[in-house]
Amino acid sequence: MIPDIGVLIGAYIALRCVEMLCKPEAAFSSKVAKSITSILATLTIVVTAGIVYDLVSRGSNFPVVPGLSR
Repeated sequence: MIPDIGVLIGAYIALRCVEMLCKPEAAFSSKVAKSITSILATLTIVVTAGIVYDLVSRGSNFPVVPGLSR
């Protein structure tokens, strides 16, 4: 269940970044602001995709703490 929630949150973050990338230039104060926002949105998408991939590839296999039973 935890990987499912992580994927949903990751998808939300990625889609919000895509929304920022699709905004017209008039929505920003300058071309530099749009460029910086576009770079940061792209970087955020890449990092989020990496984290989601790591979460999904590990699954729900949490380490067992000695002394605690499941």
